[in-house]
Amino acid sequence: MGMDGDLILITKFGYRIIGTLVLRVVDTVSELDEHIFVPEERLRIGVLGNGIKIGVIRAWAVQLQYRGVGVGRSLLEAAVEVSRKTGWRGPVFSVGHATSKWFGLGVGSMGMERYEWAWELLEDVRGEFGIVGG
Repeated sequence: MGMDGDLILITKFGYRIIGTLVLRVVDTVSELDEHIFVPEERLRIGVLGNGIKIGVIRAWAVQLQYRGVGVGRSLLEAAVEVSRKTGWRGPVFSVGHATSKWFGLGVGSMGMERYEWAWELLEDVRGEFGIVGG
């Protein structure tokens, strides 16, 4: 765990880090509101009150030359596995995560397409683990 409670997952090629994912657990609605602004998203994962632990992906990145070969998907699989084994719901993407800023969320259709692609990939991975909804 990082100093601020983040779990940092990495993928290496040799000694070089080629991908990272930063995962944090939240368990209050006020904490979740920092990451999920849309009430429908909270309903989708079944969180209506405090005390439910949710894995939140705060950052997710793969070096450009290693994209498209499954590195990012493997990181998402690891995040889902950690969430499942620890009894957390999710994981879900934080609206304010570093990757969403890079995607340009909220700025034109390209950012939204990337956001939807990332969510679809995460939903696909969660489905492989038998996780539907939360």
